[in-house]
Amino acid sequence: MKEISDEMFYCGYSGYYYHEQMESFVCPPNVERIGRLAFGENIQLTTVTLPQKLRKIGYCAFYFTGLLNIDIPSNVEYIEGGAFCLTHLEKVTVRSTIPPICGIENGFHVFENKNGGSDWYDFVEKYYYGIKIYKTVYYHNTYENATLYVPKESLELYKTTYPWSEFKKIRYIGQPEPYVLNDGEAYAETETSEKEELEYHRTFNNTNWQALYVPFSMSYDDWEDEFEVGKINDVNMYDTDDDGEFDVTEVELLKIKRGSIEANTPYFIKAKTTGDKVIHIENATLYPAEENYVDCSSTEMRFIFQGTYSGVSGEDMYENKHYALASGSLCYAQDVTVSLKPMRWYMKSEARNNRRSALTNNVRLRVVGEDATEIADVKADKKVDMTYALDGRVVNTDNLKKGMYIKDGKKIIIR
Repeated sequence: MKEISDEMFYCGYSGYYYHEQMESFVCPPNVERIGRLAFGENIQLTTVTLPQKLRKIGYCAFYFTGLLNIDIPSNVEYIEGGAFCLTHLEKVTVRSTIPPICGIENGFHVFENKNGGSDWYDFVEKYYYGIKIYKTVYYHNTYENATLYVPKESLELYKTTYPWSEFKKIRYIGQPEPYVLNDGEAYAETETSEKEELEYHRTFNNTNWQALYVPFSMSYDDWEDEFEVGKINDVNMYDTDDDGEFDVTEVELLKIKRGSIEANTPYFIKAKTTGDKVIHIENATLYPAEENYVDCSSTEMRFIFQGTYSGVSGEDMYENKHYALASGSLCYAQDVTVSLKPMRWYMKSEARNNRRSALTNNVRLRVVGEDATEIADVKADKKVDMTYALDGRVVNTDNLKKGMYIKDGKKIIIR
C-alpha cells in the first residue's frame, strides 16, 4: 500500500505533524494509507478530503484536531485506535457497506479518549515554527453528539457492530432530517401531517414530575429508557381538621407502563436524569394544535387541566390563579412575572355555586401505588400531617375512632 510521502511530514517527539497549521486539506488521490499521527494536534484543521483509494487510517491520525465532518471512503477496511478522538466531529459518513474494523491502542478507541470520550476542555500552548499558539479547545463526545451516516442497505449492520453501534444517532446516507419540535416554542400547525422521523427536544433541570402537552402520540417504548410518563387519574379533596371546610387536595397520578399516550392531551413526564433530552419517534403523526383539557369534577369543585401551545402570560396566570407545575411544585403564581411556556398544561379550579368553603388551600401529588407526597402548600403556614384510613381516605387525627390507620407509611391501631 502506498503511504503519504515522508517529505510531507516531519518526525518529532510527539509524532508526525503536517508542516503547517492549516484549516483544510485535500489528500492526494493515490494515497492508500494515512500514517500514525499524520495530522495529530493540528488544532486548526476543520475539514479534510480523503481519497477513494484509501484503505487504512493510522493510529491517532486526526486526533486533537478541529474536524467537524469526516467522509470515510468505501474502500477503507481498517481504522486504528485514536484516529478521530479529541475532535469536534458533528457528522461522520462511512461509505462502505461492510463496517470498517476499528482498533484500540494505548487505551484509545477510534472516536474516544482514555477517559471514555467525555466532554472536556484543554488549554493548548504549543510552538509552531517559532510561533507560540494559545488556544482553549473544547472536545465533545462523538458518540453522543455526532450523527453517523451509512449506506441504507447496511443501516442495521452498523447499528449492531461495535464501535459504530455506540453512536446515538445513526442514519442512512440521504435520509431526510427529522422534524424537530423544540419544547417551549409556540406550535400552531393547522393540518395533520406524517413525519418519517420526529424529535422532541427538551431540557430537564431536575427529575421532578413536569407538565407534558404535545401534538403527537408516542408509545411506552419511545420513552421508557429515559423517562417516566403518567396521566391525571383523579382529584380528591379532604377535610383534615373536621371543620366542615376542604383544606387538602390531592392530584392523583397514574404511571403509564404499557401502551401509548395520545396527542393534545395533558400528561406528566419525569426525566430519570437531568440535561438536554430528545424523544425520537419514527413514522409519527403530527396533529393540529388543539388546546384540549381534562375535566376532573366533584359536587363541590371543577378541576380543569388545560393544555396550551401558545403559553400563558404572567398576568393571566396571576389574575386567574392558575396552578402550574414548576420544579416539582403545583401552585398558583404569586406575581405577574411567572408565565407558562408552550407545550405545558395548567390547572384551573372552579368552585360550584361560588362557595368559598370549597376552595382548596393545599395541593398534593399522589402517585398511585406510592405514598402521597406534598407538591406544594400554597397558603397554609405549616405542613399538615396526613393519616389515612385503610380505604385510602385522609382522616382527622384529633377525632380518630377505634381501628387501624396508616401514618408515615406505618400502621397504627387506635383502641
